[in-house]
Formats: sequence, C-alpha cells, structure tokens
Amino acid sequence: MRMHADQVDLTEDAVAALVRAQFPAWRALPVRRVRSDGTVNALFRAGDEVVLRFPLRPDASDDARATVLRAQ
Repeated sequence: MRMHADQVDLTEDAVAALVRAQFPAWRALPVRRVRSDGTVNALFRAGDEVVLRFPLRPDASDDARATVLRAQ
C-alpha cells in the first residue's frame, strides 16, 4: 500500500542488487521485506542479523543527509 504520492517503491530484488553492489561481504545473504506499519521507512532483512532501512520518500536536502548521518 502506498502512503505517499512520491513514494519510492523498492522490491526485494532491487534491495538485493544494492546489497551485492555496495556490501560484497553480504552478497550471499537472502533479502526479504519486513512488514511494518511505519510511514517513513521501508525495512528489509539481509540474513538474520542485518536490518536495511530505506526512506519511503526521496529527499536530497541537507536536513535529510544530516538525519541519515545521525542514524548511522
């Protein structure tokens, strides 16, 4: 279900491709979507121990970048 008109819709295949490209050590981990009632992020698992969080809405502002850096 879409929550935002400008929402980014990520598939498990797209997330798995990003993981393979950016985190080669995790490339063999299965990727699956996590059901969530959140309205800001989409959650995925890579294996049993890694949680991947993607914002649902695109935002290239400095505030968005600062928020991601704080979350790291």
